[in-house]
Amino acid sequence: MLYPIEPRAHRGESLQERRWHFKGKNRYPLSSLILVFLRVEPGRILKYATSLRGFHDRGSVVLRSFVARAESLETPVLLENVWEAGPHFHRSLFEQLKSPFFGFCLDVGHQNSFSSTPIKEWLEVLSDFLQELHLHDNDGSLDQHRPVGSGTVDFGTLFRFLHSAGKDPLMTLEPHREEDLAETLEGLIRVMKV
Repeated sequence: MLYPIEPRAHRGESLQERRWHFKGKNRYPLSSLILVFLRVEPGRILKYATSLRGFHDRGSVVLRSFVARAESLETPVLLENVWEAGPHFHRSLFEQLKSPFFGFCLDVGHQNSFSSTPIKEWLEVLSDFLQELHLHDNDGSLDQHRPVGSGTVDFGTLFRFLHSAGKDPLMTLEPHREEDLAETLEGLIRVMKV
């Protein structure tokens, strides 16, 4: 599935008017969209794939066309981790499809609940491609989208790594309940103090 994320209102458009989804039959040509960037979740597809190698080969062909179009539009395409066990599948795609418009979105909640690979390894393997973070928390058992700092996501390692590496990716807060936003902001302030 492909989703443009965090579109910014432009020329009088509301954010809602700028949200697009690529699902099922509702596909729109990339050239008809005004995007900030596009997010791709290979893990959602991998969950149902019968062959990792087959998906990688076919997926890279599809991604190559998106990346080429994204380059012409100067619109980054970002791969987000979902159910992948570790970062190496993503890295192999980045190495195959080298482009400054092809990057990584680390969802720390997904990493904590679906991956047995520590966040430090995700960062070490993919930091050259890191362009965005999705920040939310959970207890490691489910993708709960709890307020930042209320679960077991290793935010200390995350922000120490980013600080020492001089990385400043876009951060998207993902609490799923409006009433959790204040706690999320307070938690973010606490965990960013490294």
